[in-house]
Amino acid sequence: MRWGELAALRPRDIDIERRRIQITRSASKRNNTFDLVTPKTWELRSVAVPTSVMTLLVPVVEAARSPSALLWSRPGDGSPLRPPTTTNWFVKAVYRLAQPEKGEDGEYVRDEDDKLVSTTDFPVISAHQLRHTAASLMIRSGAHIKTVQRQLGHKSAAMTLDNYGHLYDDDLDEVASRMDAAITGQTENPSTNPVEIQFDDPRQLDQENEKCP
Repeated sequence: MRWGELAALRPRDIDIERRRIQITRSASKRNNTFDLVTPKTWELRSVAVPTSVMTLLVPVVEAARSPSALLWSRPGDGSPLRPPTTTNWFVKAVYRLAQPEKGEDGEYVRDEDDKLVSTTDFPVISAHQLRHTAASLMIRSGAHIKTVQRQLGHKSAAMTLDNYGHLYDDDLDEVASRMDAAITGQTENPSTNPVEIQFDDPRQLDQENEKCP
């Protein structure tokens, strides 16, 4: 989910039993305010939620004052949550858990990719990177590229492949193993073998081959 989609959620958008979140609107910044707008057509979607995550959402949903109220909002004015900044509660929570390394000068140490270095098992991660993490977990779990596209709200599968196609490269060995298992299974079970079509005229075979995409 995008931050704007997250900030616009209401209890009514959460289906606890089916473990789904309906994305029907988004919080969009305009000048110094945030307006609730309708997302683009391809961004309207139903997002599947792991049970472990939904368990954390249940008390938040149940504590909401109204099904149509914001699921979470700014304490001061009740408006949608703003995207995290370096002084935001989200960043402070990440730093508390990751405890980024500091140099002798008291400044945070950065690696060759200009990223902060965690001194614990918890990564120094941004809110937007959590979206990438979700995509990676879906791919690692074997989700089809079209499924990942729909979950992320991308306009096309090509966009999803451009961003995450490299994560599928590691699946090549597994794909080969599955193909081998399928071939072996067909050999051992004749009932699943392809049906051989007989042609009286060899020219018929040529015509059929020309139809293949």
